[in-house]
Amino acid sequence: VVELKNITAGDNLFGNNIITSYSGSSISSNPVNTVSAIDCNVKFYHNTINANNKSESSAIYLENGNNVLKNNIFSSTGSAYCISAKGPFSQQQCDYNDFYTTHQYTAKINAILCKNLKTWQKVAFSDSNSVSLNPFYTLDFHCSEINLKAGADIGNILSVDIDNESRNTSKPIIGADEFIPKTLDAAIEGFQMNPCVCAGNVPIIILLKNNGSTEINTADITWSIKTVTQPTYSWSGTLAPGATIPVTLGYYNFLPKAYSYFEVKVTNPNGGADL
Repeated sequence: VVELKNITAGDNLFGNNIITSYSGSSISSNPVNTVSAIDCNVKFYHNTINANNKSESSAIYLENGNNVLKNNIFSSTGSAYCISAKGPFSQQQCDYNDFYTTHQYTAKINAILCKNLKTWQKVAFSDSNSVSLNPFYTLDFHCSEINLKAGADIGNILSVDIDNESRNTSKPIIGADEFIPKTLDAAIEGFQMNPCVCAGNVPIIILLKNNGSTEINTADITWSIKTVTQPTYSWSGTLAPGATIPVTLGYYNFLPKAYSYFEVKVTNPNGGADL
């Protein structure tokens, strides 16, 4: 974890970093913030900051100060918040960021819990141009979400990314990694169904995503429930680059008071491999 304190003098830049924290499987009473800035004046540009924690923590924690946060991914793949703040937030400049969480709440400001980005925008009076997108992380926290090309122009301050590859400074990709979308890249964005379903025959609806630069017209979707393979779904239609569409794979008869888990994979977009 990174902790910044009382950094106020000079022009302070914190940029092009990929940082993640993990606090284990048990709930901790001690917050484990991936990055915290207390009484600081720092420019946070093009960072990918993730929290995979079970504690009352966040990807980034701000306390007082006068910071600028632009073109960052703040994500929580555990039970933490994407961002939490203490003290007046009006002096923070926060916009053009991505807030992604698998948790119940996106953010916390003082004692106020924000369920999603829309609530955070209203409470914090910030991030009017920010997004809430699944970055589609690889194992090293690089990304493939095509719609992350929504960053702000910050000039030539960070003209290359974390891999020393040239960054599109006029319309950069949010986060530390400036990537070129693949030609064909189909992905499963998630489920469009209640995670807590009643017993009975329930439709299994997934969200099919096109993260590539080419329109997708066909794809094969394989899926299983409790390791039991279900019939492959051969999808056909029109899916533009960056678009998402719900797909009903079939129905499953859920038993009462039973736990089920799913595996879903998409292959063969347009009859070929993801490129």
